Amino acid sequence: MRLMPAFALLFLIGCTQPAALRTEAPAAAAITDGFVDDNTFRASGIGYPNPFDSSAAARNTSASNAAVLIARSQTETELMRYTPRTNDALNTAVKEFIEKKYAVIRAAHSDNGRCDIVIELVFPGLKHIVEQGKIEALRWR
Repeated sequence: MRLMPAFALLFLIGCTQPAALRTEAPAAAAITDGFVDDNTFRASGIGYPNPFDSSAAARNTSASNAAVLIARSQTETELMRYTPRTNDALNTAVKEFIEKKYAVIRAAHSDNGRCDIVIELVFPGLKHIVEQGKIEALRWR
């Protein structure tokens, strides 16, 4: 019977991480993905550096690029979710629209190379266009 409290104590000690091993997410994690207002869509992405990059600058760049690609992909997926039918031309048009219109609004690099990025897509009436399933209208923008 005396072993149970000792075992519970060891279990609790083993499950807690020392402060030096904890990795806190940068402030970008607090931003929610999705429509902020009728004209603005935000998405976040997390990227890690290429393990074969030798310089710190190259690692930061590769982590940033990975995070942006993930955020753009999430944006594309969310916008296309409202479209009843998809085809290659429409997919390409949405990708091109996102490529032209997105802006990085926040980027944070951590000590382990992780990069958290938040992108924003701003376009007049974007939420209405997407929710009405008229995403084809973005093709000509």
